[in-house]
Amino acid sequence: IVQLAICPADRAVLHQRIARRFEQIMAAGFLEEVRQLRRRDDLHLDLPAIRAVGYRQLWQHLAGECSLEEAVTKAVAATRQLAKRQLTWLRKWPDLRWIYTDTAGNLSQQGLSDELMGYVGQKPVNLALNYLDRPPL
Repeated sequence: IVQLAICPADRAVLHQRIARRFEQIMAAGFLEEVRQLRRRDDLHLDLPAIRAVGYRQLWQHLAGECSLEEAVTKAVAATRQLAKRQLTWLRKWPDLRWIYTDTAGNLSQQGLSDELMGYVGQKPVNLALNYLDRPPL
């Protein structure tokens, strides 16, 4: 089994993608989703699901604790912190192979060692590479 992790070579690109993705989530109606959840009597900010990144910050906004702009800024920052923790966790995997992407989200050839290039012809990796062929979020 080949264990792969795929991430941008430049951390700033990851941060831009996180911000862009949160903008897309907001445009898709995330604030209204949280508003609907707040109307339920069985949900409150102490529950793990409501403390999840994004939900907590918008919940606080709807409670009047901060502006929408502040909530979005906090949610993006919390997502960046989560991504950092995930990357730290992944770095501890002893046999993990890293594949890096460029600023456009394309696989960086320099991130693909000869060893990894040998796996590209195999179906699981081919599937992963085909998946990555889509434009990044």
